[in-house]
This record gives sequence, C-alpha cells and structure tokens, in this order.
Amino acid sequence: MRRMPCLAVPAALLIASGGAFAQQAESAGRQPTRSTSRQEGRPPMPIIDVDFAGGTVREFVKAVQKAAMESAAKTPVNVMFPAEAADVRLEAISLRRVSAETALATLRFAFGMQGQHQFDTTNMTGDGDEGLTFALRYSTGRGGQQTAAQPPFTSQMEAIIAQAHSLRDLITTPAGLPQSDPSLRMSPDTVLGALKVAAELEAADSRGAPAQLLFHPDTQLLIARGTGRQLQLIVDVLGQLHRTMEQRREALAQAETRARKAELQMVELEGLMGQAKAQLDRATSELRPAQAEVSRLEQLVASGNASGTDLERARANVDIARANVRSADAHLVMLSKRREALERGLGDVQPSAVEAVVAIYDLRDLANFKADFNAIVKQVIGDDGRMEVRPISGDTTGSLVVRAPRDRHEILVSIFNIARRLKTNEPKLPGQTLEQLIEKTRE
Repeated sequence: MRRMPCLAVPAALLIASGGAFAQQAESAGRQPTRSTSRQEGRPPMPIIDVDFAGGTVREFVKAVQKAAMESAAKTPVNVMFPAEAADVRLEAISLRRVSAETALATLRFAFGMQGQHQFDTTNMTGDGDEGLTFALRYSTGRGGQQTAAQPPFTSQMEAIIAQAHSLRDLITTPAGLPQSDPSLRMSPDTVLGALKVAAELEAADSRGAPAQLLFHPDTQLLIARGTGRQLQLIVDVLGQLHRTMEQRREALAQAETRARKAELQMVELEGLMGQAKAQLDRATSELRPAQAEVSRLEQLVASGNASGTDLERARANVDIARANVRSADAHLVMLSKRREALERGLGDVQPSAVEAVVAIYDLRDLANFKADFNAIVKQVIGDDGRMEVRPISGDTTGSLVVRAPRDRHEILVSIFNIARRLKTNEPKLPGQTLEQLIEKTRE
C-alpha cells in the first residue's frame, strides 16, 4: 500500500508570512512533535474575510496571509505544503468572519470528497510561538492508489471496515400503499446525499477522511467503508431516515383509513336518512287522520252522541302522533348535519354512538292498560335491535326495564305519561321525565 505523503517531504514549500518561499531540507517521513490543539500561550487566531477570485493554491494561501496581517490580531501565518500542490487551480472562494485556520481548512472541500485533488490542514503552532504555522497535506484523489486502498488522511491506528445496508425499504413503496405517490419513498440520490453530508461533517470534525459510500442499483445495497465510528454514523442516519419514512407512510395509511370510513359513513347515513324520511312521512300521515278523528268526536260529544272518554283517547292518539312527527323530524335533522360534516371533508368525524340508557317503567297503577301500553310501545317505537324491553325479574305487575336510545325513550315517556293521565282522568297530571325514570332506575 502506498503511504501518504508526510508533512515534511522533499521539494515542499514553506510560505512564511510576508510572502517568502523556502525549500524544506527535513528528511522525508519526519512528523511534528508539537500538540496540534489550541492551548494557552499561543498567538491569537486572526478573524478574517477572504475574497479569492480564483487561481492557484499558492495564491490562495497568500490571500489568507494578507487578510490575517490586516486583521485586528495581525498574527503572522506560516503555511507549508508540497511543491506539487502549489499550482493546483482553485475556483473562487469567498469567506466572511472566519478564522485563518478555517479558511485554510476549506481547501478540503474545494474538489469534493472524491475529487482529483485532496487537501487536509494541520495546525502545527506550538506554545510560545509568536506566529501561527499550518501544514497542508496533499494527495491525488479519484483513481489514485491511495484513494482506492484507503481513504486519505485516515489515521493508521483506526481499522477500516466495510458494511452493507439494504435500501429497499427506503427507496421502494411497500405493497398496499399508492405506488404513484413519490412521498412514500426516497430516491437513491436523496439517501446517498443525506449520508454523504453526514459523513463529510463527521470527517471535518474528526480531521479524518469521510466514509466511502457505494450504491449498487441492481441489488439496492449500500456499501459503506470507514472506521467503526463512521459506520455507526451511517447506521444512525439510515435509522432516522427509516423513522421519517415510516411516520409518513403511517400518516397516509391513517388518512386513507379515515377516508374509507368517511365513505362508509356516507353510505350508511344515506340509508339512515332514507329510513328517517319514510318514518317522518308515516308519522305525518298518521297525524292527519288522528286530528280528523278528534274533530269528529268533538262534534259527536257536543251533540251527545259520543262519550268524553272516547274524545280523550282520540286526543291522546293525536299527542302520540305529534310526538312521533317531532322525533322523526329531529332524527332526520341530526342525520342531515352529520352528512354536511362529511361533505365538508371532515372524514374523521364519525357519527357518535347513540347513547343507550336504561329506565324502569312502573306499570303497577296501569294494570288495565298494560296490554295497550305494550302494544303502543311496539307500534310506535318498534324493535330494530337498538331497544330491549323485558319484565323485571320477579315482578308480577308487568313493570318494564327498557334499554334504548334517548330519542326512543322520549317517545316512550310521552306515551307513559299519557296513559297515566288517562288512568287517573286528570289531563293536567304532571308527567315524569326521562331523567327522573333513569334516576329511579339507579336507586
């Protein structure tokens, strides 16, 4: 394996602050022994602006040095780099309020992480120095033996390993979800872009080379090569991408479930509204003859040809018919409002479950009307699966425990009170309310 050029190599250049050039005479392979971390006792780091219009590496270094001397710190900056790097051409670089060290470090990204030229910067400044000293390491990139064998600038102490990751779940839409929706998958370029950004940020932080990434389209496998720390970062980023995509897919699945439920609700509501309209029509048609019967009996009673009891029964039937009309109309209005909510796009608005409550109807003082009462209950309310009517266990009077929705109970309470008024022959007898019956049931 070809080893990386060291910091001090034959034919290396040292550009001292002020523009002087000097040939380096140190032997190849010699490494600096000073600590590269910033410590107390070192000269202040210049904060500079750089407007480099493009040119060679040598010219860029001189621009950084000039900006450093014009800064508030006025700290001299010395830069050493291999001679073969001096005339490497650079594109324009513009920097604002950065340290001289950061300015030199931007060369690392001047050609991309897999570009033809690769640079890395080391701060060689020691304690007690009055100027800053940096070394630029340089190597050829794509196609070179060094890049193929090992990522440049990677510490020889860290083992380089490779891992394979399947991107199938990220770049393909699972079965059962809309295949035409691009938001349910990521393109390979998107995944690789996220991984490369993370890898380059990690490399800049650790002053090492980024992990190498290779995607194989036929197998949808990603091959990552780097240190253990770098590969763990790849795993972490892929995990975050998977979580993001799962949340997106779950949100869509829930939205589709709500949409399907809304469609079913609409179909159900249309059916219920048809039934409610029919019930309203029937109640209305029953009210008219009941009213006519009252008018007829009133004339007969006035002429002495009918009893007052018959007239009261006829009036009770009118009250029942009117209660049926009100109940049917209220039910139809409620269903219409639910349909309007669904039509406005509130697919997650579900018709709330009709509250079923239990009440006991005491028929002990209505023994003679028990059969009539039960018949009226079956006729007016009906048994559509939402109502349960059964005698109280051990009760020989025929009292009923009824479990039904409140709207059905309201009709039943109305009939119950009418029956009690008829029994006592007291038209103004106060009736019981549904809440009173429910409260007695709890007792």
